[in-house]
Amino acid sequence: MHVIFRDFQVRTYNFMEVGLLRYLLLIINVSCVIDSDFILLRLVFFIYKNVKRRLVKRTCRKR
Repeated sequence: MHVIFRDFQVRTYNFMEVGLLRYLLLIINVSCVIDSDFILLRLVFFIYKNVKRRLVKRTCRKR
């Protein structure tokens, strides 16, 4: 049981790591194309706001 759980932890961690790496590569590519930190920051903030809004909607639906 413990071994299975540990294996599951490793798998989820690897999945998260891959997702973060892809996201970082995407940001790097976008920043290379635009070549402007200000626009990049606005893009990240925009994504963050959208994610936050979705989470708020989910919590409201549960209630």
